[in-house]
Amino acid sequence: MPIDPTPIQLFLSYARSDDEEFGFVDPFVSKLKALVKAKSGRALDVFVDRDAIGWGENWRDRLEESVQGATVFVPLLTATYLERPACREEFLTFHTKAQVLGVTELLLPVLVFQSPLFGPDSTDDVAAIAEERQYECIEDALLDGYDSSTWLTQMSKLAEKLIEALLRAETALGEASENDASLTSRRRAGSEASPNADDDDDDRAGLAEHMIEMQRAIDEMGDAANHLNPTITALGSVPGEVGDLPDDPSPKQLQTWTTRLALAFKQPALDLERDGKRMFAAAKRLDEALSGIKQVSIEIGETNEDGPLAEGLRTVISGFGDLSSVEQSMEGLLTAMKPAETFSVPLRKSLRPARRGVTSVRDTIQLVATWRSLLDHLEEPSSRVDS
Repeated sequence: MPIDPTPIQLFLSYARSDDEEFGFVDPFVSKLKALVKAKSGRALDVFVDRDAIGWGENWRDRLEESVQGATVFVPLLTATYLERPACREEFLTFHTKAQVLGVTELLLPVLVFQSPLFGPDSTDDVAAIAEERQYECIEDALLDGYDSSTWLTQMSKLAEKLIEALLRAETALGEASENDASLTSRRRAGSEASPNADDDDDDRAGLAEHMIEMQRAIDEMGDAANHLNPTITALGSVPGEVGDLPDDPSPKQLQTWTTRLALAFKQPALDLERDGKRMFAAAKRLDEALSGIKQVSIEIGETNEDGPLAEGLRTVISGFGDLSSVEQSMEGLLTAMKPAETFSVPLRKSLRPARRGVTSVRDTIQLVATWRSLLDHLEEPSSRVDS
């Protein structure tokens, strides 16, 4: 009896409200599974929530293991997707982990419906990454119907792209595992490769480089964070500085007041966008540095939770503390902005950068929340056996 090849694992990320309205998930999954099986001979196991894939409540802790196991991540992108914090968190966390491991091909973005929010000029982090990963747009195929040749052609193209990406990722992860095992063996033995050997780790960042980059990223995050409070204060003070509308204003008075308010909001809104994006960019650099430090600690056998590397990681991670109050502050700011955004088009346009800045800060908070899992590889001192 033949043994079936190992199934391919795929996590599907999407906004539930999109599927409730348009019902595209089941046809998408059904056709993709059939085509992947026909083209690769491997079954495709598709998971549509964190519990089903075994991530559960500690999904962030398990996600890196899923990347290492070559799980494919397919986000079904819409404008609604960009508004969902949970969707953004899944997308950005997976991308960050895949980037650290050098297998970003495991992220296969699919654009369900065209939107001005997606494209080369997008200022949204998720949309920008999707553009970089050359998303597949299925809107025309979807509108032609699930029995159309357009749909079959589009899904066939996507299946081929998935299979090719998976093969590249599996090869890269396999080679990385072999190199890491060889390097770890040499480091633990205290030996060096011969002068004529091909040292694969010559260009790899060492502990010193990771520590330097970590400190630079922390400083950058701190500087951006220090600018946030006065920027938010400036945003909040704008209405008072402009003054209230006169009673029973004329159309001209209303237009003048709205224009003044929009102009006053413009600069602090741009400042908030700048600092939010700076903070998130630095957080991604710090995430990569922390992952590198963790990898070095494993390679040299320093997995004792009381060791110096572990203590350093713990100090850095705990230094960020509980960011729930910051997240609540961002939510409060979004709520406070809504009346102005709905009042007029000029106000909505002037506040749009502020909304993007708040989104970047929230993305940063979600990424920081994943760092505690970096300490999970440490063994309890009592469980270690000295050889």
